[in-house]
Amino acid sequence: MEQKKIFLKTTDIEYLTLKTHKHTYHHQLIYMIKGTSHVKVDTTEFFLPEGFIGLIPKGHIHNIYSRNEKVKMFLIYFPSDIHFEQYISLNSNDFIIENIRYISKQNHIVDPATDVIFYKFIDSFLGLIINSKQQYSLPVKGLIEPKNERLALVLNYLKSNFKEDITLLKVADEFGFTIRNLTRLFKKENISFVNYLNYLRIIHAIELFSEHRDNIADVAFEVGYNSASNFSRTFKKYTGYTPRDFINENATNSILK
Repeated sequence: MEQKKIFLKTTDIEYLTLKTHKHTYHHQLIYMIKGTSHVKVDTTEFFLPEGFIGLIPKGHIHNIYSRNEKVKMFLIYFPSDIHFEQYISLNSNDFIIENIRYISKQNHIVDPATDVIFYKFIDSFLGLIINSKQQYSLPVKGLIEPKNERLALVLNYLKSNFKEDITLLKVADEFGFTIRNLTRLFKKENISFVNYLNYLRIIHAIELFSEHRDNIADVAFEVGYNSASNFSRTFKKYTGYTPRDFINENATNSILK
């Protein structure tokens, strides 16, 4: 990509898997129109739900994959004097949606020499959202790869089995730990067993919601909770929304309307 130009792209992808790469001169904005994705930047993996924005700073190694069958994304690759060194996640609002809708309908390549006004418009808009300070915790905050290899095996096990009736005792037995030693291992990496398990379950619930699976009780049981009420309490704790409010709120966050 030419260094000084802005590139706009809307993609419809089945079984999204983008290998590790980096953009030397361009920051990248990802707006999830349909579906969800996992964005790994350097050693930290982030979850990007439908209707959310991810901003990847230039020069950082990253890869992207999705567990949804189909995803649709709007992408902006932009050079800028605005510097940010860490991945940023933002939820969209009416202001962001209207501006992205407008930008997405323009030419795919924006040249600062011939599209001066539009180029400045995009740059100003991106500067506003980058500096908005509207940061989010779970479910979109990143999970850092553990340095301890034994804990990495445990976390991989949880990723494969989080739908099951799983407890700290069962995991400890599976890997030959005592509960006390496994708990210490989690604490050394600043990870909580309960938080990690709930994180995996909540983001999978959001993946299912993005596929229009809106029966909350069915989703609750599918992701590993023994009751819809327990799932709803946990979902609100980690996202700030009840499952129904989350479904309704994000149904409006589309640039396609």
